[in-house]
Amino acid sequence: MQSVKRFNKEFLIDENLIYLDSATTGRLPKESFEEMSSFILECNGFPRGATHKLGICASKALRKARESISEFFKVNPKNLFFLPSIEVALINNIFSHNWAEGEEIITSVAEEHSILAPILKGSKKFGYSVTYLTLEDEKDIIKALKNKITEKTKFVILSAVTYIIGSKRDWRKIIEITKEKKVKFIFDISKIVGHEPLYFKDECPDAVIFSSSVGALGLPGVAVQISKDEYIQEFDPVLVGSNSIRLMKKDEYELAAPSLKYEPGVPNLPGIIALAKSLEVLKEIGLEKIKEHENKLKKIIESKIKEDPNIETITLEGIEKGPIYTLQIKGFDPYDIAIILEDVGNIIVRAGSFCSHLLMDELEKENVLQISTHVFNTEEEINKLFETLKMLNE
Repeated sequence: MQSVKRFNKEFLIDENLIYLDSATTGRLPKESFEEMSSFILECNGFPRGATHKLGICASKALRKARESISEFFKVNPKNLFFLPSIEVALINNIFSHNWAEGEEIITSVAEEHSILAPILKGSKKFGYSVTYLTLEDEKDIIKALKNKITEKTKFVILSAVTYIIGSKRDWRKIIEITKEKKVKFIFDISKIVGHEPLYFKDECPDAVIFSSSVGALGLPGVAVQISKDEYIQEFDPVLVGSNSIRLMKKDEYELAAPSLKYEPGVPNLPGIIALAKSLEVLKEIGLEKIKEHENKLKKIIESKIKEDPNIETITLEGIEKGPIYTLQIKGFDPYDIAIILEDVGNIIVRAGSFCSHLLMDELEKENVLQISTHVFNTEEEINKLFETLKMLNE
């Protein structure tokens, strides 16, 4: 098994590869793979209601994983539950509320399709309107929300870090505004979880969601939702079945208690167990240490961009950035650059429109090049990237 060692932990990356696409898919720690493999070999039963040893083993594994992930965010395990993806989580949230005529959801043109498509699907079904924050609004999102939220606003749905421009949002101030205006706030932290400390014991949006396979360094097929008590109490999930049902009659059913009522069907236990171990690995390294490390990489990246007049970066001035950098190289197509970087330097970056067509339309661009970092990247790798870009320009 090929791996690289960073901060005394091994990550499943070819040692000859420079991987700079963590905003799309993170790389699994070796310990997570081993933990998941051990569960599959020794247990791999259905975790609910079984009396045999495999089911009991699976039930204990699920409980342990839920408790471990809850501790990572400093929340009660009953406030955390698992779904297959953030798209499913959003559909479940949007479709599980009663909508009145004239109500609206506020989101942003900077969001990607995984957020926007469920919102639009709901608007077709329930008739609510969708209000978009613009790029100009993103420069002072708090002021924009204060101006745009009305008595008809029901949800604000935003991500922690925008996929293309990479700007971070001050979620604590957004909580203040949405609480004051009595608006529900759904927050996707997929691209910032694992990069810095995030605790929701004292301050929590109505729903925090994230995909396991991005910053959390888990596997695809698992999403997590964390919700406040009051939100859980009023939430009647549209996704039901299997062990989310406590009692079934011919003409009605009763839901199980949280968190069971949010988890119909068979949970992706191997993926959940891998996620729990990945977050444990990140916690052992130290989230503050990871943040400090990525800030060092950030300074190098920004200085290299400034040094090269052929590199244009897409960003919002004055806004704190997450670990995402979107570039264009003068005279080159982004797809060509991505292919050449891999062929010449074994450097993995991403090219395309990144499932963010509204933002690309506003930027008047078709495709861009993107690099994104995580704990396993090094200063040497960043230097190698920009040396290779410089060589191409020459």
